[in-house]
Amino acid sequence: MNGIVYLTGAGPGDYRLLTLRGREVLERADVVIYDYLADPRLLEFAPPTAEKIYAVSYTHLTLPTN
Repeated sequence: MNGIVYLTGAGPGDYRLLTLRGREVLERADVVIYDYLADPRLLEFAPPTAEKIYAVSYTHLTLPTN
């Protein structure tokens, strides 16, 4: 399977700070992987047929050490 992966962000939380290129690639996306930092309105730029995957990050958890 071949494909292209784009990493994009919308700045400090305001979805209107997404770059034009970021919007272009979202509009053509087959899959969008996002996390809690992404404004949900960004997903509106993706096609309705795009698979949207919420990526949970556990970097804020502290694991016990021995």
